This record gives sequence, C-alpha cells and structure tokens, in this order.
Amino acid sequence: MPVMTNSNTNNSEESYGFLNVNATVGKNSVNDLGDVMLVQAMLYEVMPYIYGVPSEALPYPTGTYESRTAYSILKYQELSSLMRGVKVWKDGYINRAVGDHVPGKKRIWTITYMNEDLYNYHAWNGYEGTYTKWLMNQYPELTYYFGDYN
Repeated sequence: MPVMTNSNTNNSEESYGFLNVNATVGKNSVNDLGDVMLVQAMLYEVMPYIYGVPSEALPYPTGTYESRTAYSILKYQELSSLMRGVKVWKDGYINRAVGDHVPGKKRIWTITYMNEDLYNYHAWNGYEGTYTKWLMNQYPELTYYFGDYN
C-alpha cells in the first residue's frame, strides 16, 4: 500500500508530503495494487508532458502490473537519466525511498525523481493546492490508500 512520507527533515513548519511506495514495484516484485496504481498514475501524468511519451503507450492507472507498466518504468528511468544528465538506475524497479540516497550510493531513488517531475508538472500548469492532493483528485481511487491527506 502506498504511503505519504513527510519530507520534512529538519522539523520546520515547511513540511510537505512525498508520495512513496511501501513495497517494490517491478518484475517479480510485491506489486501491491495501491503501489502499482500510484506509480502508474505518476507516470501517466508526467511521461507525456515532460518526456513526450504518448499517453496511448502508457497504462491507465488500474493497479495491475503488466508489460506496459514494466515498459513505462524502464522508459521513465532512461529518459529521466538523459534529461537530468545524471545516472538514474535503469533496473525497471520502483523501490521505496528511504533517506535521500540509495544506501552506499550517490544515486537518488527513482520515486524521488518521479515526485520532483510531478511537482514541476503541477507547478508549470498552475494547478491549485499541493501536487499530492491534485494527483488524488485526478485518480480518486488513490484516496482509498491515502485517506484525507491534505
């Protein structure tokens, strides 16, 4: 089940939610329905507008992990790496972000980049409220997992 992680690391009042999976999404992984739906929703929103991948090539967020979801994760990792000019690990997995970096590595978690892209997409379009609440409004099924998070 996906979780909302508090990204406030210094206990200031400027705290905001961070969309995170609870368990790994990817081939031969846990692929919890809610985690997969969150990943699919994030990719469905950012891939067409930031990376130019047609929405027809992406799975609509259903929570079912299948070949189009696997393709979308790998494609996101490839394009995100190219756009950012940093190495985004292209392994086809979305793991739960724990801390700022993958332990023992300088790599950033893929889900962290996905949050950053969703935040930027939301801001560029001038949408109201937080990007996390906006995504849940776009996909009301996600509110089952996140409840009334603001």
